[in-house]
Amino acid sequence: MRRAPTNRKSARPPVVTRLPRVPSLSWDDCRLLVDSVTDYAIFMLDATGHVATWNTGAEKINGYTASEIVGTHFAAFFTPEDRDDGKPARELELARAPRQDRRRGAGVSAGRWRAFGPTW
Repeated sequence: MRRAPTNRKSARPPVVTRLPRVPSLSWDDCRLLVDSVTDYAIFMLDATGHVATWNTGAEKINGYTASEIVGTHFAAFFTPEDRDDGKPARELELARAPRQDRRRGAGVSAGRWRAFGPTW
């Protein structure tokens, strides 16, 4: 059964449901949320490129425990060839660049890396 075409000019805008205001979340609340994610690796680097936080998903996906990786430079995620080529330094500089200056990878959003199997 076909739907009758709608006149876009007379179509009503969609109804937007507004959620009630949520009180400010604490760092502990955010940490609980991030730690509960197991299907995605979520971690934070400090300004020098060292791993500062590591969630359960990152442990599951990458195989490092937080005690093994926190404090380690993120160059550990790159192949030896990429490290020799200076790719970690370029990626860190790219992350520091203003948003409009970031490049887009093929099918990968700016600021993201794509993992291929168990290695990066």
